[in-house]
Order: sequence, then C-alpha cells, then structure tokens
Amino acid sequence: MKVWAYIHPRLNTLCCALLKESVPEGVSAVEFEIGDPSQINDIIYDGTNIRLKTLEEKLQKKKDELQEMRKRRLENIFLMTDYVIIKLNDLKMQLDLGAITSDDYNAEFQKYQPILQNRLNIRKWNDSIKLRIQNATTLEDLDLIKEEIISYTEQFKEVSSFEV
Repeated sequence: MKVWAYIHPRLNTLCCALLKESVPEGVSAVEFEIGDPSQINDIIYDGTNIRLKTLEEKLQKKKDELQEMRKRRLENIFLMTDYVIIKLNDLKMQLDLGAITSDDYNAEFQKYQPILQNRLNIRKWNDSIKLRIQNATTLEDLDLIKEEIISYTEQFKEVSSFEV
C-alpha cells in the first residue's frame, strides 16, 4: 500500500494521503510503501525529514506505553487495599498512645497479614516486570509482556481477591 506524506502548508502538520492526487498542488511529498494501514503511525516528521520510525523508536514508544500501563494497573490494585495500611497506621498510633495493647495490635496485624503478603508479592512482580520491559529487545517480547501484565493484574479486579 502506497502512502504520500507531506507537511500541510497552512497547518504546518504532517499529513498522509492514500492517493498522490490528494497531495496539495505545489507541496512536495515523500512516498512510502507500507504493509498495513496501522503503519501510517510510523511515519513521522523529525523537524528535518519525513521518515519512518526506526525500530529503536518503536521499541521505546512501546516500552513507555507498557510502563505507563503497568503503573496504572498497579495503582488500581493498591487502591483496593490501601485501607489496610491506613488501618494499621491508625492502630500503631493508638498503641503508641496507650489506647490499645500490643496484643490488640498484633491480633489486627495478623488478621491483615495475607493482604500485606499479597501486596509484597505484587511489588516483587512489579519490580521484575519493570526490568523485563526495560531490557526487552523486540516488539514481540513487549507484546508478550503486555499479555502477562493484563493476565496478572486481572486476578485483582476486585477486593475479594485480597480478602482473608
């Protein structure tokens, strides 16, 4: 599939045309042969030239997108159990003030231990996946990591998956 990319004379933005006749008269266009329509997004203007993104640019963009997706999903998971941290901090203050005994505090702490352990496991997984994204060398590797992020985080869609 052929595409002609050009800088729009009035809007000063990169445009792509599927027909050469669609390029405004008097405007120079660069012709690209692309495999499928989604590759139009790989055509960029770098301030000097209209060109296709390099593999390194594609990898970096995908890595950035995956890191952002990972962060959002992790935030959503932890939001569901932040109440435990707040509750335990409140109990610790009560213990420090003498309002409750250490036995009371320890009993509550033990009650929430499975949730705290889950949070720790999720943090370990997060550290591992973050590193794998950074070290990925192919788009295919990043696609597999994306599937893993989705699969892993889907199990925590509801608070009930954390409950004791």
